[in-house]
Amino acid sequence: MMTRLPALHALWILLFSYLTMEVMATEHIQEFACFTDYAEKLVCHWKVPEQLNCSKDFLLYYRKELFPPRNVCVPENGEESSMCTCTIYP
Repeated sequence: MMTRLPALHALWILLFSYLTMEVMATEHIQEFACFTDYAEKLVCHWKVPEQLNCSKDFLLYYRKELFPPRNVCVPENGEESSMCTCTIYP
């Protein structure tokens, strides 16, 4: 059970950060969602207009702990050009 807590903790911090920043990005981001296997990775993805380049136009900030340091994930365009994906490893 203890090995699952860091991934769950990072997920909650991501969701909280997303909710606080949602107002600033409402015109670009849709259907933001994150999924984790609680062992190896946390994957977040969201829809954007097709003309946007995910790695140029977005950065996903996250923390593995409640306090800094803050980490950054540079998203990649998914298989669909309208989807950005960030994969976070422990």
